[in-house]
Amino acid sequence: LKTAGLHSELIKVTDKLGDNAKTNKYILLARASAFLSLNEIDEAIEVAVEINKIEPDNVEASVILAKGHYLLGDIETALIECQNALRIDDQSQGVNQLYGMIRNV
Repeated sequence: LKTAGLHSELIKVTDKLGDNAKTNKYILLARASAFLSLNEIDEAIEVAVEINKIEPDNVEASVILAKGHYLLGDIETALIECQNALRIDDQSQGVNQLYGMIRNV
């Protein structure tokens, strides 16, 4: 519950930043992660897509997209996003584990 409160506060703070928050990939990554932690999957995916517009080869955004689509039951898209992340960083142990987990569903 404490973590959820922190994530909710993070979202409120970044909302107040306005347009500045919409172009800063670090703020967007924090927002996307917070939405994902709060199980607000559609919002997390939406923000991760915005990150990809700013930086198409962002591993963290691809991981958020993979997790989000997995949680929504869209295994095919989740696997595609994992493959995108692995294309960017094929040495990432976390991405490899996520890909293996989703692939074995």
